[in-house]
Amino acid sequence: MSVFKYFQSNDNFTFEKDLTELGLVCEGEREKRALVKVALDNFEKNEFLKHEDGFWFLCRPFNSEPKEVEIPNELALKIAETINIFCDVIGDDSDKCNPNDMKPKDIYNLTVICDHLINSQKSVDN
Repeated sequence: MSVFKYFQSNDNFTFEKDLTELGLVCEGEREKRALVKVALDNFEKNEFLKHEDGFWFLCRPFNSEPKEVEIPNELALKIAETINIFCDVIGDDSDKCNPNDMKPKDIYNLTVICDHLINSQKSVDN
């Protein structure tokens, strides 16, 4: 995921300049380079990146290509229930979710809920 996240704010990558920015923890440098090379090759195979002379370049802007996901009804219902219960807990109905009409905003709201729970746990731990 580090490589994918790297391209959120960068449009090219080289091992010499950018490897340390990924923040990967591996046994050794060789393992780290191999791990990143596999990820870069995968992105190139999926036409997300193009490789030329030791540089990997984004083929198109990072946010220009949405990810298609099919959500089964049972999962849509569970997502909606989770979001709607959270909305009830915080007393804000503006982001209530309809399981028959899922939107990218609903998936984003799940990440907001997770971030909230993670930050709450971090404050308890400190």
